[in-house]
Amino acid sequence: MNQSSRKVLVVDPEKCTGCGICTLVCSFRHNKEYNPARALLTIIRDEKNGINIPVICQHCETPLCLESCPADAIYRDSETHAVCITQDNCIGCHQCVIACPFGGIHIDPSDGRTVKCDLCEGYAMCAQFCPREAILYLEPSELTNRLREKGVKRAAEFLHIITGGSKK
Repeated sequence: MNQSSRKVLVVDPEKCTGCGICTLVCSFRHNKEYNPARALLTIIRDEKNGINIPVICQHCETPLCLESCPADAIYRDSETHAVCITQDNCIGCHQCVIACPFGGIHIDPSDGRTVKCDLCEGYAMCAQFCPREAILYLEPSELTNRLREKGVKRAAEFLHIITGGSKK
C-alpha cells in the first residue's frame, strides 16, 4: 500500500451517541468476548456537555509510542501502516502509554498487557459497524472531500448568522 492511498481513521465526536457498538465489536474481534473494557478504543463521555468522544490510536506518522519503547515491541505494519505491538517483545513497562499524547494505548484489565488499535489488519471493524459514521476509515481523498463538505456547511451556517438570516 503506497503512502498516498493509505487509509486513516477519522473520528467525528459530533456524530457519536456513545452507543458503544464500536467497543463491543472491537472487544469481540480481538478477545472473543463482548466487553467494552477490553476494547482497543475507549469512549470518553462528557455528561455535562453531552459529548461522546471515541479515543483511538491515531497511527501517527512519527509515533511517540514507538520511539519510547525500550524493547522494540512496537512497529509499523508495512501493509496497513498501523502502529502495532508485538506482545512477545513487550516487557510491560508502559512507556508507550505515557508517551501517547492521544490516550490511544491501553492496559488490558484482564491480563495487564499493553494493547492498542491495530486497524483490524486493515478492516477497522469499529468504523464498519458505527451506525452514525462517527468513526470512519477513509482514503486520504475521501477525507479531503468530507472535510471540504463539512467546511462548506459550517461556512453557510456562519453566513446565515452573520447576515441575520434564519438557519434552516
